[in-house]
Amino acid sequence: VDRLYAGEATGSPALADAWVVDNTPNIATTGVLTRVPGTPFTSSGNNSNLVLYSPDNTLLFESNQFTNSVNSFQVNPDGSLLNVGKFGTTAQVHTPAGMATDATGTFLYVADDAFGVAVFRIGNGGVLAALSDVAINRPGEIQDLVAYPARSCTTADLTLTMAAVPTTVQAG
Repeated sequence: VDRLYAGEATGSPALADAWVVDNTPNIATTGVLTRVPGTPFTSSGNNSNLVLYSPDNTLLFESNQFTNSVNSFQVNPDGSLLNVGKFGTTAQVHTPAGMATDATGTFLYVADDAFGVAVFRIGNGGVLAALSDVAINRPGEIQDLVAYPARSCTTADLTLTMAAVPTTVQAG
């Protein structure tokens, strides 16, 4: 099942929306969005219009531009979101904008507007630990990031077994 998530640029509380994307083979219905029950999902923060999925599709991050923080959510199998918490302070992240993760989903990089780039370690269940806030040394703004290598697909629940037939080889 495909999903689509969005953050709303609203006041407090922060809002995240979730939809299921119809991906049936019928061309007439492919791409149709159905709201995930419970949408919108609320959390602490303000002006949270940017979201990012983790590489393994189990976490969703939402940047809060007006409250100097990042929200973390666990993504449930039905697409609904469980709020893990709000992370960051004015000393750790200044005006968070775009976000990226490394390919393994270990680190979250946050474009920190006029300051630079904030770095968080992604812990169990989506708990974020601030590691650093790297400043840029000239006037400017960093509004978005992209990481290389790009995130990869999640591991499928697939088992492959091979056997030789026949199991014995005839001489000659």
